[in-house]
Amino acid sequence: MPRRAKWSKKELIEFLIYCYNDNIPPHSIKGSYAGAFGYGQFIPSSFNTYAADGDGDGIRKPYEWSDVFASVGNYLAKNGYPVNNPSDQEKVYQSVFAYNHSDNYVKAVLELRDELKKNILIN
Repeated sequence: MPRRAKWSKKELIEFLIYCYNDNIPPHSIKGSYAGAFGYGQFIPSSFNTYAADGDGDGIRKPYEWSDVFASVGNYLAKNGYPVNNPSDQEKVYQSVFAYNHSDNYVKAVLELRDELKKNILIN
């Protein structure tokens, strides 16, 4: 895929930067064929930009839930999620759309959110 070579090289460099900065052995991280890794499925450049240390141990771990939730929350907030007014559905939609530019994806995520809310409130 020659047209993706420049992008792939940039992402590989970003991945190595993450591994170096957080002292992570590069072969210890498993990812998708497209280079996304962790429960949040961040590509390396997004991980380096948005990953957060949710448990305060100084390491951003893509498979530790406290770090994953902090990182995804940080991503959404920095992409316009209305933290102080989550009822602003347009901004909520746009922040999820920034992660995956697919209307069907965003609709599925928001429907899942609504189902989880119902179950949390019932129990």
